[in-house]
Parts: sequence; C-alpha cells; structure tokens
Amino acid sequence: MTLRPLLALVLAAISQVLALVVRQGIWFGIAGMIGGLGMAFASTTVLQTLLFGVSPRDGWAYATAGATMLALSVLAALGPALTATSTARSASAACSVLRR
Repeated sequence: MTLRPLLALVLAAISQVLALVVRQGIWFGIAGMIGGLGMAFASTTVLQTLLFGVSPRDGWAYATAGATMLALSVLAALGPALTATSTARSASAACSVLRR
C-alpha cells in the first residue's frame, strides 16, 4: 500500500470511511435496481405466463423487489466497509506508535 491512501485512511474518521464505502455500495445498488426493474418491466409480456396471482405490472411487487434489492446492497456493502474501518484503525494505531 502506498503512503497516500494509508495517510488518507489515518486522517479520516472511522465513520467517514464507513459512510464512504456504504454510500458507494448504495449507488451500485440503485443502478442495478433501476436496470433490473426496467428490464423486468420491459419483459412483462414474456413473463406473463409465469406469474400466478400477480399482475405483470403490479406496483407493489416492483416496490417490494426494489426495496429488497436496495436493502441487500446495503448489507453487501457493510462487509467491505467494516474491513476498511478495521484497516483505518490499525493504520491509525501504527502511526500513533511511530509518533512516540
């Protein structure tokens, strides 16, 4: 790891690192959700034979699927975010030892 990213991790607060990584994960989740819901909406005529008891353009089904995917993208981003914060903590501890 080069000095510049290490120094950035040390100077940033742990909550800022966590928020940054989770925010990036949320943006990827939103992009995937928009693309997936758009493709699902476009393919309703093909999927109509597979749907039982649900209209092909049911708003609640789309909203539920979108909210579920967004929640899963937040959960998926938490793993790397917690890893990044532990890296920031260990880098901060190493720098404080070196300052003494």
